[in-house]
Amino acid sequence: GEDKYACSVLASDKITGPYRLLNESQPLIEVVKNAVWPAYANDGMDNTCIIYAGSDAEGANIRIQMLTGNQDGCLGEPFEMLDVSKLPWKSGVLESPEYFITAEGGFGMLFTSTVDGKSVVAVAYSQKGLGHPVNGPWVVDDKPFVEGNVGGASTFVDYDGTDILVMHKEIAVNGIKRYVPQFLKLDTQFEKLVEKGNYIF
Repeated sequence: GEDKYACSVLASDKITGPYRLLNESQPLIEVVKNAVWPAYANDGMDNTCIIYAGSDAEGANIRIQMLTGNQDGCLGEPFEMLDVSKLPWKSGVLESPEYFITAEGGFGMLFTSTVDGKSVVAVAYSQKGLGHPVNGPWVVDDKPFVEGNVGGASTFVDYDGTDILVMHKEIAVNGIKRYVPQFLKLDTQFEKLVEKGNYIF
């Protein structure tokens, strides 16, 4: 048979475990010919959702699946959030989607894409015209947010309250591919994210 990728939910009463499968009978999501990068996010309403993205025979997209309150099952069918064919540049694989909300109420999503064979971090914003913000429609910025063979972006806040963007960056060391972390300062005070240069420890 064809290779399948699946996503399940593990739960525990303690962070140290032991963990158990919440959906033992079958995976929450099972797809064929699709690389799955799940990202959980509370949707701010009644449920938690799982975002997943990847590339398959028909191209890449980002989809969302609503989960039940205890996250042991799915609500309805997954629906598309972002179609690769609508990106402003020719793209390859999509991965690592993550929600964020700015101080001005901008509802956005960071994700990894490719431009001319090199990975970039891109950002899309919900226009909030279809009810809940996650429904979109979603509009991708015309240019990647960060370029330079970077990906897997996540946002954090340090102990001083500084917003930080953390990514992996691909470099070559003696001809061998290596991945190193890269940290950038963010300004989240406006409707859209603003990159403010390298974060210095």
